[in-house]
Amino acid sequence: MNKNLKLKVLIPALSIGILGSVYLGNSAKNELMQRRYRDNPSIVETIPVEISIDGKQKVLNVPVYDENSVPKNQCSKYARLAAKSLFDLTYSPADAWNRKYCDKVVAKLSEKNSLEELVKDGTLKQGMIVGIYNPKSLYNFGRDQSNNPIEYTHVALYLGTNLKEELVFAHKYEKKTEVVSAKEIKKRGLVPKYVFSPKQN
Repeated sequence: MNKNLKLKVLIPALSIGILGSVYLGNSAKNELMQRRYRDNPSIVETIPVEISIDGKQKVLNVPVYDENSVPKNQCSKYARLAAKSLFDLTYSPADAWNRKYCDKVVAKLSEKNSLEELVKDGTLKQGMIVGIYNPKSLYNFGRDQSNNPIEYTHVALYLGTNLKEELVFAHKYEKKTEVVSAKEIKKRGLVPKYVFSPKQN
């Protein structure tokens, strides 16, 4: 057998109590991830997502947590837990609109400073959290921990680019855990405002 041949095999992960698929490869980090999932009963299934990294394909198994662990509308908690599970990044517990105080602000977004531009220049990296304005959110009329008007009420975790070269994100949107593209986010009328990374990483 050609030793340079790489095999990608997707198998059901029923034996470890996770619905979804597991990428079988030589990555020690992926094996560590699966052990972490096995030890975390709050993960009830996973969403397999193919990501392109340096021209190579990788499958990320995006966790779906039970409702007791991540209730409805707890997008910030979901992003924090998923960042730890997928990328071993540690974010502080915080409401979505307070992340600009407890995390590192990587970028404030605008038409000229878009997510797509941040990917091109290498600023936006896997595992970063994006703060998103939702015009329909009732929290828009509130104030953050510094008593400033709330600028955004939702967050999503950046996973990378898929095989179609689309930016993809994982988030808890109301009751549902989803993997969506940047285009799908914008079609819903949601507006990315900030990019965050952990202060301590």
